[in-house]
Amino acid sequence: IGYSAVWLARAAGTKGRVFYSDGDPEKAKRAEVYFRMAGVAKRVEVQVGDALGLVRKTSGKFDLIFIDVDKQQYPAALHSALPKLERGGLIIADNTLWSGKAARPAAVDDKDTKGIQEFNRLVYSSKELYPVLIPLRDGVTVCRKM
Repeated sequence: IGYSAVWLARAAGTKGRVFYSDGDPEKAKRAEVYFRMAGVAKRVEVQVGDALGLVRKTSGKFDLIFIDVDKQQYPAALHSALPKLERGGLIIADNTLWSGKAARPAAVDDKDTKGIQEFNRLVYSSKELYPVLIPLRDGVTVCRKM
């Protein structure tokens, strides 16, 4: 909980800000404890609620958006993120290999795999993004907005 946000806050430096969202209030409270322990609490704004809705409501633009939501929501997360991303900004999405399932036909009822596959199709066919897949563990896709 909050592991990626800690590293993003450290990378952002003392003047950077990270927005962390979790739909579960208890997990959000635990994440706040971890942020304090890591010394980055002042740089991380914790929000409780649906990540996609929170991104849409947030004013301003972002330099980087990290996607690690329920896998069936990846395409919707991409659609929510793109308008909020600065030109030259990055979208980083975790689990884009999905244990190799992203490259195989998905079972009819496997919404998570279908979500990852659709996300991958969208980023690689987009004229707005320059994507690169890093085959680290379960796959990380980094996309630069052109």
